[in-house]
Amino acid sequence: MPWISFPTLAISLTLALCTILPPAHAEPALTVQERQEGLELIWRQALKSFPFRERLPAFKQKLEAAKADVLATEDTARYYARLQQLTATLNDGHTFVLAPRGAAYQRAKPSVGIERVGGVPVITWVRSDLIAATPLGSRVLSIDGRSVQSVVAEKLAQVSASTEHHRLDIATSMAFEGQSGSWVSIEYQTPSGETRTARYQRAEAWPDGTSLRLLEPWVSVRTDFRVYDEGRVAYFAARDFNDMTVYQAFAKHLQALQGAQALIVDIRQNSGGNSAVGYAMLSHLLTRPVLEGRSRAVPPESAAPESTAPDPIHTRLSELPRMTIEPKAEHIPGRLLVLTDHATISAAEDFLSLALLIGAVQVGQPTAGSTGEMVRTALPGGGRLLLVSKWDQAATGEEFVGSGFTPHIPAAPTPQSLVSGEDPILNAALRTAREWRTQPQHRADPAPAAHR
Repeated sequence: MPWISFPTLAISLTLALCTILPPAHAEPALTVQERQEGLELIWRQALKSFPFRERLPAFKQKLEAAKADVLATEDTARYYARLQQLTATLNDGHTFVLAPRGAAYQRAKPSVGIERVGGVPVITWVRSDLIAATPLGSRVLSIDGRSVQSVVAEKLAQVSASTEHHRLDIATSMAFEGQSGSWVSIEYQTPSGETRTARYQRAEAWPDGTSLRLLEPWVSVRTDFRVYDEGRVAYFAARDFNDMTVYQAFAKHLQALQGAQALIVDIRQNSGGNSAVGYAMLSHLLTRPVLEGRSRAVPPESAAPESTAPDPIHTRLSELPRMTIEPKAEHIPGRLLVLTDHATISAAEDFLSLALLIGAVQVGQPTAGSTGEMVRTALPGGGRLLLVSKWDQAATGEEFVGSGFTPHIPAAPTPQSLVSGEDPILNAALRTAREWRTQPQHRADPAPAAHR
């Protein structure tokens, strides 16, 4: 179920960095006709392709109710903010509006970043020269004199997400955002317990010699391989499935992987990409062919402008062809654990779907609950609409879009664990792998593809 990963889908470092740079120019104002065209394009594309048809009547009502206000919004940045709020009401993590570059700089960040860790708003990245004043792991107490909760609540309306936990994470990561060049005041408590305040400019240029410091530095490592317990446990991490270089990094360690009694695959913070990458990895763990999950889409003829269908909104979805994943000769016999968090999304969830089918144990936090291919539509002024075009089901038959996959073994980081360098999710997986040594080895043996 491949798609191209975009940084606005998740709390991503890419988005953080791109909005730190100063804007080149402001976008020109759109005419009333162009603003009208933007609304109409969004509705036409939703009618044509959006697979969750039961949401369309309410969405159409929201478009109509907001029409006068949106058409009267002359400022391009505010116009696009309204389009983002409207598309967010479709409640899908693969459906959102990207503003033109100038308008996007209404969402500039300062040189520090915030995320939700264990339900707590925490400083998770900072420019290197600011780290002494604003240590990583500091708990944010207020923003511009307001509670963090109230600021995040305002951001929620802009966030496109399929699950509430993912929506809240993204909204929290946006809490410091504002107009490029403006200032934000932050009150925070350092890991040592000291309460401090600081004032930072949004989109400030970074001085020469400075760099990015992360509370979780492993996030910036695209792939990683390790062994534990003298090779009895193997670990492989992938932060995206964008191309086959990820699979190649995995396959490079096949000998060690084949010799391990347990394999831990870490897809936390994996923003997706091409599902075939993850399937290629899993093919080494198969003993027989398996089918990927079902996919459903709007038949092309049903919602076309010339369609004679009596009710295009409630048109019946059609089944799409399913891929069969064949086992590879270089078989990995060990038992499988998969690490996940709220930012495990899209093709990473497709990987997890198939892994669960063959008996993997999921460790960590619920996933984002969003996958599927997107169609792209140009909007007036240089923005874009990206809209999900198919509804995917897990290989196990589970409907995970809108809820995410729930772990067998829940585990989550806390601000304290991250500051101390601990990894509670990985530690939980290692404990499980070590317990397995005294238990008979078993992995689910799925039915042949032709029988499901």
